[in-house]
Amino acid sequence: MTSCSGQRFAFEYQPSFVCFPLEQFGLGDSKYDGKIELLDGEDGAEAKYTKALEISGGEEKLRSFQDFSKELQRKHGLHEEQKGIIEAGERAARSVKVNFQPFFPTLDELFEFAHKHKHHFFDLVDRVATATHGTCAKPPLKGKERCESKARFKYMDAAGNIEWHRLTDIVRDTLSYENLEDMYDGLKLIDEDKNVEIVEFNDRYQTPLDGGYRDLQLTLRVQGELVCELQLTTKYMLFIKESSGHRVFEVKRQLIADVAANSELGCRKTLLWAGKDAEAVLQEKKKPMLHIAASQGNSRMVQLFLEHRADVNLEEKTTRRTALHEAMAKGHACAAWALISAGAKQDVQDADGQTPLLLGLLRQRVYPENEAVARRASKLSKSTPQ
Repeated sequence: MTSCSGQRFAFEYQPSFVCFPLEQFGLGDSKYDGKIELLDGEDGAEAKYTKALEISGGEEKLRSFQDFSKELQRKHGLHEEQKGIIEAGERAARSVKVNFQPFFPTLDELFEFAHKHKHHFFDLVDRVATATHGTCAKPPLKGKERCESKARFKYMDAAGNIEWHRLTDIVRDTLSYENLEDMYDGLKLIDEDKNVEIVEFNDRYQTPLDGGYRDLQLTLRVQGELVCELQLTTKYMLFIKESSGHRVFEVKRQLIADVAANSELGCRKTLLWAGKDAEAVLQEKKKPMLHIAASQGNSRMVQLFLEHRADVNLEEKTTRRTALHEAMAKGHACAAWALISAGAKQDVQDADGQTPLLLGLLRQRVYPENEAVARRASKLSKSTPQ
């Protein structure tokens, strides 16, 4: 099926996908119909990502690039002492190295600088795309309003100054490929280019994110000292990312940061930004947000997530624990009571056969001076069927 403009759309093959023009991903030719149908035949984003990897070359082909990837990680990744203090999940999900722009006191000045030097970056991307059979998107600079919102939200120092120099994605692009071999050829060409510095490299093909999404992430410093971001991936992986709700991952990543910072205001802003995706994030069974808040004892965030329709009895995928298990195990009485008041089941057994009551009693034996936990355990013992 084609539109009146001649574009062929994803919904022709997969009603579960949003309407995306296939040309946007380099998949407009009818020769890709069979591969799109294979992707459509998988249930859920994680299965679709797995199929996208298979179509792009598969696990065996991916393993053939492990040594090269490890070499680049040694050259451009974190030092061993940094790895020791930063969890692997955080390393994969976000930038953790210092990769700042030159200092500018205002966003306008930073944008002027980016406009002046962006051609160095796009010239590089063009050269690599031409030499390695890639396709680049050539997007405009990131919107100034979005940059300002992001910086005010994430990059304010203790004195209240906005760290504009931490905005490294004002100039960015994506190189998409037919297969893994061409993609890694593109990466090799960038590494060999003497006119560009790889400030940070993150191979999320070798170590995919939760949910199965994969890409190569590069932070580059080009001539003129402009720092830019470049993503390399295959067109099939990119197609699934854009059409199957990758934004849910981005929302959860920010919520985890907000909870870690104990920022209720940050959580509220992120949930507002998430809009209709908030509920999907809160229903995820792998490391649920309600469990994280309960484990930290933040009763206000527990209440906030419940207000946004988090399932009070959701069981974590691996441990089968509920949020009440987490609160009782850590001795967080207020968080536990917030959950109980919202209807948390008190006799649910986790993967080890333990109930919230048992965890509370164990906590009380270890810390007998914790009166609040004793009260919660007593309350549970009286209300739990014998």
